Amino acid sequence: MAEYITTRTYYSKKLDEQTYAELSLIAKRLGILRKIIWHQFSSNPKKLNDRKIRDIWLREKENGTNLYPKIIDQLPARLWKETLRDTIGNINAYFEAGFTEIIKRLYRKYGKTEAKKLIKILKTDYKSNNELHRMVRVLIPKGYSKADNIICLDEDCYTFEQDMLLVTGLRKRKMLSIPLTTKQRPKGSFKIILKDTRCELKVSNKYQVVAADIPKTHEAIGVDKGYTE
Repeated sequence: MAEYITTRTYYSKKLDEQTYAELSLIAKRLGILRKIIWHQFSSNPKKLNDRKIRDIWLREKENGTNLYPKIIDQLPARLWKETLRDTIGNINAYFEAGFTEIIKRLYRKYGKTEAKKLIKILKTDYKSNNELHRMVRVLIPKGYSKADNIICLDEDCYTFEQDMLLVTGLRKRKMLSIPLTTKQRPKGSFKIILKDTRCELKVSNKYQVVAADIPKTHEAIGVDKGYTE
């Protein structure tokens, strides 16, 4: 069974100045958080878990250390947690792409038998091997993010009223209204992209298709990777 991911874009109508200003402020604060996450966790390629990082942050807040990003105190909890989840997912994908390229080079250079030995070291302790350590530094350099116009939402961050999307704002129990140009209602987690007093909603959907149901005349012509930073 094959899995496909498609990304659909929904558009908002022009927003009033107050709503757009508050959304922009939220996006800028989330952008600061995104930069902090990349700075803290993109220098040592390994599989990351956003829940563990969240727990570490909360412990560091109690200890009063610099590892706790104070910007999250200025954001609704659901928004910064979803941004953390999304950013860690991006960092893990960045690491995975780099490791895939390293593995390809190892097979080309050393052949199947020796490459398998090196791949095992790569996945466990690449720093113990000088060549692997150098390849990781070259092919997976420390990343960064400049995005400051993205708001990540999960299902608990929004609701709908007719053709109006209501999202969590900075004030408690005060939702921000975003009028949409469609009556369709996106589901699950998605991103809001702020552009010129309007919003774009980037919604990714997964589909599973049985290989037997795909006509032989159909060929893959591209890969939809959704909206990235």
